[in-house]
Amino acid sequence: MANSSGNETFNNSYIFFDYIQNARPQGKEAQEKYILPLFLLVGIFSNVSTLIIFCRGKQTRMSVSIYVSAYCIGNLTTLFFLYGMHLLTTVSAFPELSNLNSSVCSILTFIHKMVQYSSVWFVVGMTIDRYIAVCHPSSALTMCTVFMAKVAVGIILIGLVVTSVHAMWVYDINHKTGICDMFTPENNLQIVHLKIWNILSAAAYVYLPLIILLILNTLLTCGLCFQHSSSSTSTQDNCSTEYTNAVVAISMLYFGLVLPITLYNIVMISSEIRMTADMYNTLVLFDHMQSINLVNVFFVCVLFSRSFRQEIHCIYRLIREKRRQTLEMNRLSNKALITNETPTTTTNVNQEDTLI
Repeated sequence: MANSSGNETFNNSYIFFDYIQNARPQGKEAQEKYILPLFLLVGIFSNVSTLIIFCRGKQTRMSVSIYVSAYCIGNLTTLFFLYGMHLLTTVSAFPELSNLNSSVCSILTFIHKMVQYSSVWFVVGMTIDRYIAVCHPSSALTMCTVFMAKVAVGIILIGLVVTSVHAMWVYDINHKTGICDMFTPENNLQIVHLKIWNILSAAAYVYLPLIILLILNTLLTCGLCFQHSSSSTSTQDNCSTEYTNAVVAISMLYFGLVLPITLYNIVMISSEIRMTADMYNTLVLFDHMQSINLVNVFFVCVLFSRSFRQEIHCIYRLIREKRRQTLEMNRLSNKALITNETPTTTTNVNQEDTLI
């Protein structure tokens, strides 16, 4: 979640090193030019495919589809801001858009923080939804609805706007480096200001959602074990928990992939040491690990949800049927064309015989 650049100094304990575009740890040139485009393509395919499947048929009547759709949109937006724009500057001579001027720096930082940290809260939302469906089925009929899911997504977005808008006053162009970065405090009041904002934003962006995920995943796993050990399960329970396994897998995988870099940043900030080359390589590795969350949703759903696989099969059958109909129509059209040309040819031959 929260990353640090290898060029930044770690001896200021009041700074919380967050994950912004210009501070993303850069790998080797080959990674930036070749692995990054592949990562983008896989991410676009994974999230767009999942979005299409959850926006059709019976999936639209399930509350979890709202959270997964919002999660996919958040991933796509993050891929664009975090990787797409960086790839554009890597393969071309275009400068970083956030480094153009102070206004662009502030606005882009606000937007980027809001969309990037939305993903973890959408995962929290879908995990809470499945927890209620599994552990409190009597409340699921009123709480696990499409309307309530839309309300929850709206509340998450409003909360992220409130939390992230402060970045517009904290980030500016560094006049020494020309890079969009957190401004350097000039007095004790500004230091206290940054401390408070960094602690609150760190809690909202990272620590609180991860703690919630840890608790919910534990309770949800216990609930699923109890449910499977039960001799009978109602039809409504089966329907309401249709995608529970996939949601648990997404939630646990998200937590597991984000935890290393989060602990790494806590250790680095609390120890107040400068970053070495080996430490920076470790940071890049952890960054690649957490980035898997942006591209894995489709594959997780395929592995853990039978309904998701059935939807893929239905889409494949529809595409194959449409193609068969198209080929059949083309064949009939060609046959009709040949049939219409045959009498004309016969008439011409008869006319020639008459003339002879």
